[in-house]
This record gives sequence, structure tokens and C-alpha cells, in this order.
Amino acid sequence: MKTTMGFDDKAFFVVPDDVGHAFRAAGAAGSAKHAGWKAVMAGYALKYPELAAEFDRCDAANEPTKKKQTLAQSAKHAGWKAVMAGYALKYPELAAEFER
Repeated sequence: MKTTMGFDDKAFFVVPDDVGHAFRAAGAAGSAKHAGWKAVMAGYALKYPELAAEFDRCDAANEPTKKKQTLAQSAKHAGWKAVMAGYALKYPELAAEFER
């Protein structure tokens, strides 16, 4: 089958040169975007240190800021109150949102 597809039948795993180049280029572009994001966040942390610390904690827990707002809104529904109370223990700043 490998021969039919134009690959070396003795090679175990082959990545065509153009695919390898595209993959490395995508990685380099992603690295550049990540560096830009880190620079933006460093400036944000200088200007808003408390909010940046909250963002970092939520991000480290894989909880984006928008999800925090969604969770707080969901807490208003009776079925979610117990679940949200658990989040409030982990994220004390959410407790005030749950009280509303």
C-alpha cells in the first residue's frame, strides 16, 4: 500500500518535507502569538495587579474569566446552588456573586 501511495515501503514513518515545513511554520507562528499574549498580560499585570492575579489563578485552574461569570449567573438557579457553593470555596471572590 505504501508503494501505491508513493511512499518508501521500507520506511516505518514518513513525514513529507512540505508537511514538516508547514508544521514547523505553524509552531513558530504560535510561539510568536504566545509571546505577544505574554507581553500584553505583563502590561495588564502592571496596570491591574489584583485582576491579573485573579485571572492567573482562574487560568491555572482552567477556568476562563467568562466562565466565572457564567458560573455566577448559573448559581442563581436552585439546582446549581450546591455546585456553585463548591466553586465559591475554591474561588472566594465568587461568593459575593452567588449571594446576588
